[in-house]
Amino acid sequence: MTRSSAEHDGAARTVAGALSAWGRFRIVRRLLGGNRASVFLVVRDSGAAGMGNDDGARFVAKTTARRPEAVGWAAAVAERARGAGLAASGYLATPDGRWAVGGVTLQAFVAGRPATVVERRAALPRLRAFHDATVGMRQRPGFASSTALLRRRHGGDVDLDAMPEGLVRLCRNAWRPLQGRPRAAIHGDLNADNVLVDGHGRICLLDWDECRVDAALFDEAAWLDDANRSAAAEPPGPGPEARTTDAPAANDERDDVRRARLAWEVAACWTLEPLHARRVARALGWRGGVGR
Repeated sequence: MTRSSAEHDGAARTVAGALSAWGRFRIVRRLLGGNRASVFLVVRDSGAAGMGNDDGARFVAKTTARRPEAVGWAAAVAERARGAGLAASGYLATPDGRWAVGGVTLQAFVAGRPATVVERRAALPRLRAFHDATVGMRQRPGFASSTALLRRRHGGDVDLDAMPEGLVRLCRNAWRPLQGRPRAAIHGDLNADNVLVDGHGRICLLDWDECRVDAALFDEAAWLDDANRSAAAEPPGPGPEARTTDAPAANDERDDVRRARLAWEVAACWTLEPLHARRVARALGWRGGVGR
């Protein structure tokens, strides 16, 4: 789903109006990406309240439909990632403690390059330490895990009522093997654009919009994806009928996680990015029509 110029123009006005809650900022330009939001590079002018005296420091302002308490939850999770040794561009609160103002959030800008496969593998213990540090956290306000959606119909960006029932069954069948797997707060979108190496050589996680409590395997599978591909580009794993009795259990697990990721991509994008969701649904094995 591509946002129109008119939408971005309206978003720019919204962002400009909200930024005063953080201090004195001005919009520099719109940033690429942001299929679900409008994203802008902004800089601090002198005298920004509560932000120090570093004039010209760069930040990222985004429009968001998340509730302030959901943004605050994500900010706390990003802080735990930093405690585990991963740099993280989390959300910044206003001087009076608000995480979102008028549907706008603010984060520090991070310049860097995508982490290589070798760098990701070397940092895997830190990702696991982050997950360990979030075990037992309550679910993000308004969200639901993949296994909770075996019973529930809504959570975060997922609205199973909007999907064909046959596809809902396919997604739930893909999530069912994750029952009983270790749960933690996960980033939820560890693609190449969101795992950068900054100017200090640190791996930095960006864009916490899709974080939630769910099976930690979602993050680990994306972290170790050698090609750094999105779930949409991944071919579906073989169905149960294609497995041989001597196939290693690890391969079965990889197939289960791959299908669970595809199913999540379908469900989370079905109403927000419908064309993308339908492409992924076909990779998952959906052969139905585009309607309900």
